[in-house]
Amino acid sequence: MTYWPLDAVEDALPDNMSVHEGFGERTIRLDDTGRKYATIEHPIKDVWQGQAILENQQFNYRIKINSIRTGN
Repeated sequence: MTYWPLDAVEDALPDNMSVHEGFGERTIRLDDTGRKYATIEHPIKDVWQGQAILENQQFNYRIKINSIRTGN
């Protein structure tokens, strides 16, 4: 979910969930309640360079991913 293209995330979600993306953040919500299921924050300039944070509000955990570009 963190690095997938937006349309791939939309296609993978069940019918009762939706994803919205804007300025360095993705939010996945439960459509029936509007509650956040998960949020993903990532660097705006280059998602492959820096820290991304996936926070799952439903199951109460947070994952920090540190990425760096390698090679050309």
